Amino acid sequence: MQQHYELSDTEYKIMQLFWKNSDPLPFNEILKYCNDELQLNWAVGTAQTYLNRLILKGVLKTNNKRYRKLYSAQLSEEELAQKYARQFVDESFGGSLKNFIASFTQETKLSEADVNELIDILHSNMSEENKARFLMMRRYVFENIDLSADIYECFRQCFFSWIFIT
Repeated sequence: MQQHYELSDTEYKIMQLFWKNSDPLPFNEILKYCNDELQLNWAVGTAQTYLNRLILKGVLKTNNKRYRKLYSAQLSEEELAQKYARQFVDESFGGSLKNFIASFTQETKLSEADVNELIDILHSNMSEENKARFLMMRRYVFENIDLSADIYECFRQCFFSWIFIT
């Protein structure tokens, strides 16, 4: 069974219905989707069990009206991915994004475009006081120095270290 953000494959497929629809959905539409689109042939109780699991996992919510319950996504797919990524970094790297990136890129040869994209992402999350120093250093290095592949790789490692130290 494949996992998606700590959701089973079936739970993930059910959540796709909610992510596609911005309006809350009644139970009968959800059951119809599960049986017609996903071809699960579920009884009412089975569908209700899966919805309750999704509520307990914090990805689905209900309006709790007694006679006309409506269900909707508690988290968007992007929010769920961010939550899962943060949890992974917390559990696997002691919460250190620096250690994650260092581990993730250590055996990988990144292209200049990849490095620039990562730098832009990191830059967008920097404090305002570090942005000016960051831009000045980046502009100087990438516009004024012609780097060979080996020197570029060495600089990339030093540059990432500098980002995380400051």
